[in-house]
Amino acid sequence: MTVADRSEIPVPMSFVIYAFEREYIEGVVADVLASRGRLSEGARDALNAAIANSVKLDGFRDASRAAPELLQEWVMDELIEGNDRIAAAMFRAWVDAREPLRQRVAERLSSLGVSVDGPDLRDRTFTGMWDLEEWFREAETMTEDDPGLDKDDAGLMLCYVSGMAVEAVEGEIIIESETLSSFLDQLRELPADAPEWREINGFAESALDIAAAKSTERALESLKAFLEVLAAIRENFEAELGYLEIDMDPERRTLETAESATLMPHAMGLMEELRQRLEEYSAVFPRAESRTEESQRAAQRGRCEEAVLDVMARWDGYAAEKLDLEDEPGADGLPVEDPATEDESAKAVPSEEYEALRSEADGLRREAASLKAENERLTRANSDLQADKESLGEVNGKLRTELSQSQEMEETWRRAYVSERAAVADEDEASASPTTVKEAIALAERSFPDRLVFALNSKSDRRSPFQKPDEVFDALAWLATVYFQRRTKPGKLPGFDKLLKESCPGWSYKPKQTDVTKEQFEEWYTTTIDGRRYDLDAHMGKGTSYDPQYTLRIAFAWDDEIRRVVVGYIGLHQRTRRS
Repeated sequence: MTVADRSEIPVPMSFVIYAFEREYIEGVVADVLASRGRLSEGARDALNAAIANSVKLDGFRDASRAAPELLQEWVMDELIEGNDRIAAAMFRAWVDAREPLRQRVAERLSSLGVSVDGPDLRDRTFTGMWDLEEWFREAETMTEDDPGLDKDDAGLMLCYVSGMAVEAVEGEIIIESETLSSFLDQLRELPADAPEWREINGFAESALDIAAAKSTERALESLKAFLEVLAAIRENFEAELGYLEIDMDPERRTLETAESATLMPHAMGLMEELRQRLEEYSAVFPRAESRTEESQRAAQRGRCEEAVLDVMARWDGYAAEKLDLEDEPGADGLPVEDPATEDESAKAVPSEEYEALRSEADGLRREAASLKAENERLTRANSDLQADKESLGEVNGKLRTELSQSQEMEETWRRAYVSERAAVADEDEASASPTTVKEAIALAERSFPDRLVFALNSKSDRRSPFQKPDEVFDALAWLATVYFQRRTKPGKLPGFDKLLKESCPGWSYKPKQTDVTKEQFEEWYTTTIDGRRYDLDAHMGKGTSYDPQYTLRIAFAWDDEIRRVVVGYIGLHQRTRRS
């Protein structure tokens, strides 16, 4: 199949972003927003109108008037969520600023017999699909002719001028885990309209949160193993360490390890090497029984002492300077000499004088490192030792807290909300746990009348069979406390999704819906109070299935005039183009 005889398949314009790395598309968005003043009048007006229609920013009646840095994240989110109006305006503006490249691509495609009419801006669609290999080849050909041309720029312009999208590029990520590979295969087999895709962003965030928790757990285990090795060295080689005047104070060594991210991966290797060197030294440490044997042992003892001190010099050097050891790792994970230096050294036969000087220099370096370590020890000894203990306790306590947080967070926040509810509503503890969603709504209405206004639209379901009504009350209480407090304070709004996850584990927050969906299913995304209409852009919920026993959504709006949260929808998934 050639480029010119491909069959036409309507493809949404926003689809084109999936052929590129996210960082590149973010760069395109940033560049276009920053250069709006230099665009043609038509491209600029179309872009501003798309932004004003799709993006809502606090403090701006017209979001297109906001600074580029305020708009970038919102516009990027719209692209990812499939807002084709934003995509059409954004890519038109990008092309508008690159007329020479557009002409070059048009000439190239014309020579291949490909139409250069561009995308259908009226319907906001591409009318065909590039073959992935052909698209790569054409982009590479253009960059070969012009080394200064970015390959991604060439690829994006090829899509726009031809009016054809391209298959999403799969990254070269190798997943060795059989469990994860099997799960990814299941995802690939899901149809494009499967309901699971609506929750994929929340799933990815949850997976990253779990990975972070496991990373903390690994750090704790590594620190525990390090402390065990350190304790064994102190116990088994107390006399040898004392004679060599080596300070193996556990608080100092643990703080060095815990505070230096670059040192931790190498700490165990160094301590194992130290233990091995001390075992060798321990064998010759006692004085021999005869003068002849002692003369031989003394030489061996000296070499062992030098080996032990060399390990400690490296340890103290790394801990003090916090070098990035991963830049130049050797086979054993330690820094290696410059290959060029090694080659030059190999060409010359060192003289006895040179060997003597080198030995003296090595001794001076070790002595300097030892003095430096001793100076640091004395400095710390003159400071408040209790502060160091408290610092170490805070480090370990924080790690322990993070490990147990996921197990305790839900009950902790639920009780906190119940306590606040009880204080406001003056109700006893026995009535604090609702048994149905309807009871949870009624309890929230009574508990927070000065913060929440309930105006549930016709699509809501007060009798939802959701199996955890206490969590529904917790979520509504979060609106009345955490969300309310942040909205009533001036300044930039925080990441509400993160705050909600901390308060109500398993729940997620979304700040907006696409305009196309809201226009098509208006009755799902609006509510009215005394004739005033509210757009229910924000929503939160739990569950991904279509079983109302396990899935619930709560949509709401913020009214800055009456300073209340307007709750307008409670029920199963709101209607979308895919449902």
